[in-house]
Amino acid sequence: AAAIDKAVDDFVAVYNELNAFVDGQPSPNAAFKSYVDQVERFVAAAKRLRREAKAEQPDPEKLNREHDNVISAYNTIISVRNSLADLEAYGQLK
Repeated sequence: AAAIDKAVDDFVAVYNELNAFVDGQPSPNAAFKSYVDQVERFVAAAKRLRREAKAEQPDPEKLNREHDNVISAYNTIISVRNSLADLEAYGQLK
C-alpha cells in the first residue's frame, strides 16, 4: 500500500503540472485536451486503487477491479498519446 500511495502522490503532482500547463494555454488543441481527460481518468482510477489498498480490510475482488481499471486507463493514455504523435507527424496538431 505504501508503494501505491507514493506512486499516486507522484502522479497527482505531474497531473497538476499538466493541468497548470493546459490552463495557461489560450485554446488547447481538442486532441490534446482528450489526452488530458484520459490522464484525469487514470488519476481517478489510481486514487480508487489507493483507497481500496489502504482500507482496513481490502476487498480482494474490488482491489483487482480497481487494479484492472488503472491498467485500462494507462493503456488508453498510451493509445491517445500514439494518436497525438501520428497527428503531429502529419502536421495536424496546431
